[in-house]
Amino acid sequence: MTLPSHDAPPLEARTEEQTLLALLTTIAHRATDTQVVAVCATSVLGSVAILSFARGWWRIALLLFTVACFSLWAIAERDGSQRTSIRVLKGVAAVAGVLSAFAFALGLLTAALGTWIS
Repeated sequence: MTLPSHDAPPLEARTEEQTLLALLTTIAHRATDTQVVAVCATSVLGSVAILSFARGWWRIALLLFTVACFSLWAIAERDGSQRTSIRVLKGVAAVAGVLSAFAFALGLLTAALGTWIS
C-alpha cells in the first residue's frame, strides 16, 4: 500500500473540479484489483454475519453494505467498457450504495434523537 505524496499543489492551484465522484473514482483506480475484491467480499460477508447473528447492529450492516456497493462500482469502473450490462451494474451499485448510506445516516439520527427525546 502506498501513501499519497505530500507534494500536491495547493487547492487554489488545482484546475480540475473536485467532486465526490472524482474523489471516489481516484480511490477506486488507486486500489489494486485484489484490494477491491477483498473489500467487497469482506463487506458482504460482514453484513450477512451481522444480520444473521447480531440483528441489533443493523446500522453497521448498512455501513458495510455501502462499502460493498462502492467496491462493486469500483470493479465495474475498472472494466472501462461502455457495455450496457456494465453501465447498469454501475448504476445499480451507485443507487444501492447511496440508499444504504442514507439509511445508515437516518438510523444514526433516529438513534440519537430517540435518546434525546425520551
